[in-house]
Amino acid sequence: MLRLIGARILTTLPILFGVSVVTFLLMRLVPGDFTLTLLGPFATEKRILELREFYGLDQPIHIQYFKWLGNVLEGDFGKSIAYRVPVAQILLDRTINTLILTFAAGVLAVAFGFFGGVTAAVRKYSVVDRATTLGAVIAASAPTFWFAILMLYIFALELRWFPAVGMYSLGKEGDLLNLLWHVPLPALSACLISLAVILRLTRSGLLDILGQDYIRAARARGLPERTVIYRHAVRSIIPPVVNISGLQVGFLFGSALFAEVIFQWPGIGLLMFNSILARDVPVIQAVLLVIAFVFVLVNLISDVTTTALTPGARV
Repeated sequence: MLRLIGARILTTLPILFGVSVVTFLLMRLVPGDFTLTLLGPFATEKRILELREFYGLDQPIHIQYFKWLGNVLEGDFGKSIAYRVPVAQILLDRTINTLILTFAAGVLAVAFGFFGGVTAAVRKYSVVDRATTLGAVIAASAPTFWFAILMLYIFALELRWFPAVGMYSLGKEGDLLNLLWHVPLPALSACLISLAVILRLTRSGLLDILGQDYIRAARARGLPERTVIYRHAVRSIIPPVVNISGLQVGFLFGSALFAEVIFQWPGIGLLMFNSILARDVPVIQAVLLVIAFVFVLVNLISDVTTTALTPGARV
C-alpha cells in the first residue's frame, strides 16, 4: 500500500508541473497588457516600462516562469491587481468557502446518485427505474447555470423557501444554521451532472453484477433477496463507485464557478469570475493552480481508497 501511495504521488508531480507551465503561458499569451489595467489608458510610456520592470515582464519568459514558480512554492502567489493585497490572503478564505460548497454538493451527488442507482437496478424496467433513468439523462444534459437560475427563480423568488444569494444572511456570519439554509440551492445546482453520472454508473454496474453466477448461486441457496443484493451485489460495486465519485468531486470543485456566480457564493469560482473581468492575472493563476491541485489530490485519494477496497489489487 505504501508503495502504491508513493507511486501515485510521483505520477502527480509531472502533472502539477505541466499544469503550472500551461497556467503561466496562458496568462502570458492572452492578448493585451495587464499593466494598462493598472495604469489606465492614459499612462505614459515611461510609467508602463517601469511597471513592466517591477513585475519582471521585461525578462525572458523562461526566467519569468521559474521566478514565478519559485515564489509559488514558497506560498507567494503575488499581489492582487484588483484587491491590492497578497493573493494568498484572499485565496485561503475563498478556498474554504468553495470546499464547504463542494463537500455539500459531493454528499448530495454520492448519496442520491448511489442509492438512486441501486433502487433503479433492483427495480429494473419498473416505473421507478424508467423515471430515474430519464431524470438522470435530463440532469446530465441540463447546463449548470440554467438549472441554477431555474432553482433560484422557483425556490428563492417564488416560494421563498431559501435565500437567493450569499453564504450568510447579513449580520449572521458564522451561524451554522444560517449557513445550512443557504447551502441547498447552490449545492444541488453544482452536483446535478455528477449525481447523474454516479447514478447511471451505479445502475449499470449493479445490473451487470446481478447477472453473475455467484449471485444466482446465492439465490439458489435460499438467501433472502435483501441479503443477496446488499451484502453481495452492492458491496462489489463500491470500488468503482468510489473511483468515479473521486473524479466527480474534483469536477465539482472546478465547476462550482457557475453556481457561485449565480448565487453569489463567496468562493474561488466567484473570485475567478471577478478576476477575469478585472484581468487580475496573479489571482487567475493562483485559482487555476488550486483547482488543479485539489483535482489531483482527490484523484490520488480515490485511487488509494479504491485499491484498499479491492483486496486483489493491493500491493
